[in-house]
Amino acid sequence: ALALPIFAALALGAVTCCIFVPMLAYGLQDKFAAFEGTNWSMLRWAAGRTWFQILVLIYMPLCSAALSVFGCEQARDGRWILAADPARSCYTASWMGLAAVGGSAVGVYALGVPISVWYFLRNRRRVLDRAIFSLRYAFLVARFESRWWWFEVVIMARKVGVVAAFTFVAGDVNKAHLGALLLFVATVHLAAARPYGEELHNRIAIGAMSGAFVVLFAGTGGEATMRTAGVLGGLAICIGVIVLGVALDLRRMAADEKDADAEFYSPGMVRMDSGEAIVIQTPRSSIADVELTTMVDDECSDHTRGSLLGPPSPINTIV
Repeated sequence: ALALPIFAALALGAVTCCIFVPMLAYGLQDKFAAFEGTNWSMLRWAAGRTWFQILVLIYMPLCSAALSVFGCEQARDGRWILAADPARSCYTASWMGLAAVGGSAVGVYALGVPISVWYFLRNRRRVLDRAIFSLRYAFLVARFESRWWWFEVVIMARKVGVVAAFTFVAGDVNKAHLGALLLFVATVHLAAARPYGEELHNRIAIGAMSGAFVVLFAGTGGEATMRTAGVLGGLAICIGVIVLGVALDLRRMAADEKDADAEFYSPGMVRMDSGEAIVIQTPRSSIADVELTTMVDDECSDHTRGSLLGPPSPINTIV
């Protein structure tokens, strides 16, 4: 599991080299509307951005794998064993070797990734214009209000906290209680901060995290029927909030696009499938001239066109 980022980089590199490098080398990108105008700089940016988005998606499994080395518990015979691999004893010479690898992974993934993201974004935000910063690093900051540009780091810290609670705390009930407490605190903070730019996204995150809290808290109940009902209810809340949120988000996006089209394409302007706009001027009874204009933002062209993935959905941030 700790090698997942390497495997992701290899797979992404293979796709890039087999498809996009030959496309640029032979000048075929202009034959496809989605890749028209793509250059080598844009390809490098898209590949790096895609790899980092994959890293963010697998961040929690990476932290779990790194910390699992330290999840030791005492067996009935008094021997300390590794919870993830009961056949392996803890605090032995062989375990020390694993602990060194796990400690390095914790430093690189659990701590290194969020610290690096915060430090990098802070420095870039200081030197770049706010609009350019938001556009260039949209996959990290576009979902949030400008004052919460660093909230991706908060999400990572939340994930590390939940994984640590299930690793270092003894007993399944205690693990669930601490995990539920962390989710409760995170939900209260989310409800107070409202970090997402869209209020709908705030509600989706709050609802889904509330459902996760119910699952963990109800799963530790004493009576089997009530415990099962609580867990199923919590899962229903999570699924229902996510499905409803996605449907409402798609509806909102469609309405925004329709409003934008209605505002931009005025009478006498015809939109082409390629995204170009033909402006037809018709003074009095005859057609005077036809002007072909293409609306492309230079900054967007340099840094966002040709990327393989769009900004991650808020749903991916739910623990």
